[in-house]
Amino acid sequence: MNIDQTLAQLSHLQCPQQVDVTDRVMAQVMQRPWLRPVHTGRVWKRISAVAAAATVALVLVNVTTVYTRSYDNEGLGSMIAQANDYSSWNTVEEPALNPYEYFYGE
Repeated sequence: MNIDQTLAQLSHLQCPQQVDVTDRVMAQVMQRPWLRPVHTGRVWKRISAVAAAATVALVLVNVTTVYTRSYDNEGLGSMIAQANDYSSWNTVEEPALNPYEYFYGE
């Protein structure tokens, strides 16, 4: 018996039952809960929570720096007084006229 005869014999054989598994398989697939679409609302909730936390942290840092900033009122006052003191204007001309005496005290 060669291969052609075997193939001809197999082509004449028939299955005793009708084989159609498509309907049964699709019915089982539709009943499985893990094949239903999953909503990704959790990701957006996490992103919004992180964004809200970052915003609150930035506001707290900003408020903290505004209220804890130290102002040197005495230094500002003396700087303004020195700028308005006309007798101190001559100190700019002294180093230009005699720099050695001004810087080294000779």
